[in-house]
Amino acid sequence: MKKKFLYWLVAIFLIIIPFYVYFFYSKNGRNIDLKEFDFNTEAIIEAGKQILPDPLLGNLSEEESFLTVEGVIVYTNDSRRAANLNGLASNEKLNAAAKLKAADMFSFQYFAHVSPENKGVDFWADETGYEYIVIGENLAMGNFKDDKELVEAWMASPGHRENILNDDFTEIGVAVQKGNFENSSVWLAVQIFGKPKSACPKIDTNLKTQTDELIIQYQNLEKQLADQKALLENTKPKGRSSVLETEAYNKNVEIYNGLVEQYKNLSELIEKNVAAYNSQVKAFNNCAD
Repeated sequence: MKKKFLYWLVAIFLIIIPFYVYFFYSKNGRNIDLKEFDFNTEAIIEAGKQILPDPLLGNLSEEESFLTVEGVIVYTNDSRRAANLNGLASNEKLNAAAKLKAADMFSFQYFAHVSPENKGVDFWADETGYEYIVIGENLAMGNFKDDKELVEAWMASPGHRENILNDDFTEIGVAVQKGNFENSSVWLAVQIFGKPKSACPKIDTNLKTQTDELIIQYQNLEKQLADQKALLENTKPKGRSSVLETEAYNKNVEIYNGLVEQYKNLSELIEKNVAAYNSQVKAFNNCAD
C-alpha cells in the first residue's frame, strides 16, 4: 500500500512540476519584446556665421584727420539708437581682435577681409578667445575728418549699414590706426561685431557623454536579454523533468526577470536624458539660428 502511494506521489509530482514552472514563467517571467527606441539626439547648429561687406575706401589724400576708438563706438551706437536698437557693448576681446587685424593689414599691405595668409575675422576672434554665434566686420581706409564722418560713410554704404544696424549683434570691437599703405599715409579702421556664444542657453555636453555610455550599456543588455530568452525557450521543462532541471530553469527565469527590470529602468533613464539634452539643443539652436 505504501509503495503504491509513493508511486502515485511521484507521478503527481512529475506532472505538476512542469505545469508549475510554466505558470511561474508566464506570470513572473516578463516576456517582453525587444524594440528599438528612438534615442537620437538633436544636431547642434554650428556657430560661426560671418557678415563681411566689401571694404570701404575713402579719401586717401593727405588731409587733417583724427580717429578714436571711443568716438567710433559712440557714433555707431547713436546710429543704432536712432533706429530704435540697443547699443552695442564694447568687448575687450573684440577690440584686441580688431587691433590685430588693422596691424596685419599694414604689415602685409592688403585691404580685405581675408589676408594673403588666409586669415579672416574668425582667425582674429580665435586669437583673442572670443567665442561667437555670429560675427561681422566693417573695414574702412582713408583720411576721414573724424569719427562722425567715418561712421556716416559706413552708414551710407548698404552692406556696412546692415552690420551696424544688425539686431543680432550685441557687442563690438573697434581699432583705428594710422600708417603707411602703398606709400600713402592713411587711416585704417576696423569694426568687429559679435554675438557671443554665452548669449545662448548652455548645452550640457556631459549629459550627452553620459547618455552615449548608457546607450552602449542598453545595447549590450538587449543582447543579454535575447540570449537569456532563447535559453529559456530551449530549456523549458517538457514532460518528465528532474528537480534539478526545474530548479535550473527557475533560476534562469529569475535572471531573465532581473535583466528585464534593468532594461526597463535603463530605457526610461535614457529617454529622460535624451529628452533633456534635445530640449537644451533646441533652445540653443533657436538662439543661434
